[in-house]
Amino acid sequence: ECFGGQGYIEDTGLPALLRDCQVLSIWEGTTNVLSLDVLRVLEQGNALEVFVADIEQRMESLASASLIESREAVLAGLKRIMAWSVEASAGGREALEAGARRFAFSLARIRAAALLAGAAQQGSLDHDVVQRWCRQRLALV
Repeated sequence: ECFGGQGYIEDTGLPALLRDCQVLSIWEGTTNVLSLDVLRVLEQGNALEVFVADIEQRMESLASASLIESREAVLAGLKRIMAWSVEASAGGREALEAGARRFAFSLARIRAAALLAGAAQQGSLDHDVVQRWCRQRLALV
């Protein structure tokens, strides 16, 4: 604003400096930053164990026969992310960070599947929606 029209003219170099200043703070991108934050949170305490216990409890409460396939997909996804977590932890910080984005997306997909299944169990969502969601690859790791 203080440079007026000169701030928009490419000849001055000011627009390039402004763009560079703005992009440096978000260089990694939102999903990568959030994924690394997920790792940071999971390193503290037993957050992953609490997450897994919650999902398992939700899956145990499913009684509908049409949701059994979805339940098995969610539990298989949980098993896969737990195995990846152990394997990546053994590989050190670099291994964890390399897979952080896929890991975070896996957690989100499994959580969404559990919430959809719960809604279907209560009758507020069609079971076909849950089945279609759970047919995709839930664990990306």
